[in-house]
Amino acid sequence: MNTDSTMTVSEAAQRLDVTEEAIRQAVRRGRIKAIKLGTMWWLNAESVRDYEASRQPTGPRPNPTVTELSAAEDERKATSRSQGRYE
Repeated sequence: MNTDSTMTVSEAAQRLDVTEEAIRQAVRRGRIKAIKLGTMWWLNAESVRDYEASRQPTGPRPNPTVTELSAAEDERKATSRSQGRYE
C-alpha cells in the first residue's frame, strides 16, 4: 500500500486537530474516501486534504458584549409581554 496516498484515522485526526470519531463520522458521511482492510481503515490522503480545505474555520466564538446581552433580554421581555406573558 502506498503510504504517501493513504493515512490512518489517527493520522488524519492529528492533522486536522479533531477527534478520531470526527474523522470516522466524515468517512460515514462520504466526505472522506476510505477503505477498510481487516480492522484498519485507510483514508485517501487527497480526500483528507480536500476535506481539510472545505472545512469552515471553527475558532472560539466571540463573547457577546454586555450591550448585546441586554438588547437580547429586552427583546425577550417585550415578546413575552406582547404574547400576554408577564414576568
